[in-house]
Amino acid sequence: MSSPPASLAEIEKRLSELAADQELGNRFEVQLAEYGKKLTSELGAHLTDLDLTLHRMEGCGYAFFDETLTVSHLINLFDQQSIGEEYDGFVWADTTNELDRCVEDFADWLLASEMKCWQKLRSQVEDEDSRFTVMVNERLEQRFDYDRSRLFAVFRGTTRDAVEIFDAGSESKQVGEAARNAATNAVFLAIAAIIALGTAFSSQAATFGTVPPGAVAFGLGATAACVIPYARRRAKKMLHRRVGTFREHLLLDFRRQAETEITLSAKKIQEIIEVPLRKVCEEHSALAARREELAKLDGSDVPSDLKPSDVEQEGP
Repeated sequence: MSSPPASLAEIEKRLSELAADQELGNRFEVQLAEYGKKLTSELGAHLTDLDLTLHRMEGCGYAFFDETLTVSHLINLFDQQSIGEEYDGFVWADTTNELDRCVEDFADWLLASEMKCWQKLRSQVEDEDSRFTVMVNERLEQRFDYDRSRLFAVFRGTTRDAVEIFDAGSESKQVGEAARNAATNAVFLAIAAIIALGTAFSSQAATFGTVPPGAVAFGLGATAACVIPYARRRAKKMLHRRVGTFREHLLLDFRRQAETEITLSAKKIQEIIEVPLRKVCEEHSALAARREELAKLDGSDVPSDLKPSDVEQEGP
C-alpha cells in the first residue's frame, strides 16, 4: 500500500483523483438504480405469461365441460371418480408444467439481466485506472453467484402455494360429484316423465290431479333435458370464480417475491461498489482535513478548490 501524501501539492493531487473516483462511483449507483427500475418494468411481461397460463387452464376446463357434461355421455357421468380423474389430467397436468416453465423463464431472465449488468460494470472499471476501480474489479471477480436452483425453488414454491390454495384435488372431486348429481337428477326426471306419459295414455286415468298427465310428462321431460346443460353452465361459472381467486393469489405473491429478488439482485451488485466507494469517501474526508491543517501551518488560507500549482507558487 502506498504511503499517504505528505505535501500540500500531493494532497491536492490525490484529492482530485479521489473526486474522480467518487464521481465514477456515483455514476455506478445511478446505473444500478436504473437497473432495478428496468427489471421492475419488465416484470409485467412475466406476470402476463402466468396470467395467460391461467386463461389457458380455464379454457381447458370449459372444453372439458363442453365435451363431458352432455346428454350423450349421461351414463359415464355416474362414474364420479373417473370424471374427477379425467378432469384433473385434462386441466391440471399441462397447467402445472406450464407454471414450471414460467418459473424457469423468469429465473433465467433475472440471472441473465444480472450477468449483463455485472459484465457492463466490469467493462467500465477495466477502462479506468485507479485504486477504486482495482478494488471494484477484485470484488467483481469474487462475488458473482449464478444460483439458478435457488431461484427456481423459491418461485416454484410460490406457484405451488397458490395451487394449494386453489386445491386442485378438491376441484376435481367437486367436478365428479357435480357430474354424478346432474346425471342422477336427469335420469330421475326422465323416469318421472316416462311414468307421467304412461299415465297420460292410461285408459284408467284421464287426469293427474288437476294437471293433465301429458303436461306433467312434457314438463318433466323438458326439465330433464335442461339438467345437464344447466350443470355445465354452473360448472363453468364455478371454475371462472375459482380461477379468478387463484389468479389473484398467484400474481400478487409472484410479484412480491419477484420484486424482492430484483431488490436483492441490485443490492448484491451495490455491495460490490459500496465498500470501495466508502473507502474513497473516507480517504477524501481525511485528506481534506489534512489539507486544512497544512494550510494553517503554512500560514495560508487555501480554498477548497485551489489547484496544486497555485499552492506551489505561493510562499509561506
